[in-house]
Amino acid sequence: MSESLAAQATEALKDLLISCALEPGGCYTEAAISDRLGLGKTPVREALTLLVNRGWLKPTKGRGYEVLPPTFDAMRDLFATRQLLEPSAARMGAGRLDEHDAARLLTLCSPDPDSSTPEGRLVATKLHRDLHLGIVAAAGNEVLTDLVKLLLDQTSRLAFLVLSAGGWDGAFADTHLDLVNAMIDGDGPLAEALLAEHILESEQAAYAVLQGETSLGRLARRVGGAAPAEAPTDDLGIDRRSFVAGR
Repeated sequence: MSESLAAQATEALKDLLISCALEPGGCYTEAAISDRLGLGKTPVREALTLLVNRGWLKPTKGRGYEVLPPTFDAMRDLFATRQLLEPSAARMGAGRLDEHDAARLLTLCSPDPDSSTPEGRLVATKLHRDLHLGIVAAAGNEVLTDLVKLLLDQTSRLAFLVLSAGGWDGAFADTHLDLVNAMIDGDGPLAEALLAEHILESEQAAYAVLQGETSLGRLARRVGGAAPAEAPTDDLGIDRRSFVAGR
């Protein structure tokens, strides 16, 4: 079994999960997924095992694999972990981008592609993930970059759902540009503050989607309990908005 086929199956299966083409709460057999991906059962089986271990799927006796829906608890934990890791990485990586990496990140700051279709929304979520990964990678810590990639993969489905609900709609392009320019200028404190605020705004947008009266919102509450009484706030107690406004 070639490693490239297993990797190809994993990425293709993640796309189906991120875009909710495999519906949260639904069950799918290995054979059905193999047919959908156009790949053999062996690489698909390896992909399924990997994504079970990463918390995307749950084996269900006699029914295949259940797609685990997003929940408020999981969302809170994902974004809290990102808050601990990504802003610090941006501070450490500020001033360390070479010309090639700087140019690539500036390109990724372009307004999101047309998000009126599922395909466009999937492209937008991947560009968003790649931008964040590029920022974290500037810190030069491969272990940290690999860990953040796993977190971004998990939050990509929430980003896709926010876009599907009409959220963001390119509103983050300016924030991304300010963040990358701070990295290029070597302003670590500003890069850290901008990224922390951006992650918080992303969490608040995801919270609003799961709180809504949609089939997914109701499923998230049924599986993961009632929504928190209030939208997420900055648990670190740092007035980042004042810091950014005062620059």
